[in-house]
Amino acid sequence: QETSNVKSYVLKSQDGSALPAFTAGAHIDVQITRADGSTDKRSYSLASAPTDTSAYTLGVLREADGKGGSAFMHDKLGEGDVVEASNPKNHFPLDPEAENNLLIAGGIGVTPILAMARELSAQGAKFDMHYAARAPEVMAFKAEVEAVCGDNGHLYFDGGDPSKGINLKELLANRPGGLHLFVCGPGGLIEAVRKT
Repeated sequence: QETSNVKSYVLKSQDGSALPAFTAGAHIDVQITRADGSTDKRSYSLASAPTDTSAYTLGVLREADGKGGSAFMHDKLGEGDVVEASNPKNHFPLDPEAENNLLIAGGIGVTPILAMARELSAQGAKFDMHYAARAPEVMAFKAEVEAVCGDNGHLYFDGGDPSKGINLKELLANRPGGLHLFVCGPGGLIEAVRKT
């Protein structure tokens, strides 16, 4: 239980073998069972280090008005349960040619961004991570972000008012050449970053 409405899941293969390799920004599709017994798939980003294929770590936000995926994950899955999942797919990869990386995360959007920070840190690459949540107690993976990012990690607590969080105008005003920007989080944050 990461926060009151976010759980993390550590998935391992049934036989203990290594899981398929992945790159930061990747997700897997997990088969879920709805309340009516029907099945479907939900995509969850991998938050774990791409260098470690002994397990995948997911972060799942309990969506009050969701379509059943997060309810299944939160209410039905327990330690030792078996789930079916796809191999990792990545539509949100880092660019190895980037001279510097700016990572922006809001809420549960931290999952792929944390994997990116892990990979960049392991490579000794340049990056800064800016992560916003309402309050420290609702910031999922806070300790991991602090451990992985060190001085490159910047945490913001806006109390639910985005104007008191990351100052995007200031952050994005003087972007040097070669800087690549990655953002994941609520639609409002992504749109604000695009607009700015």
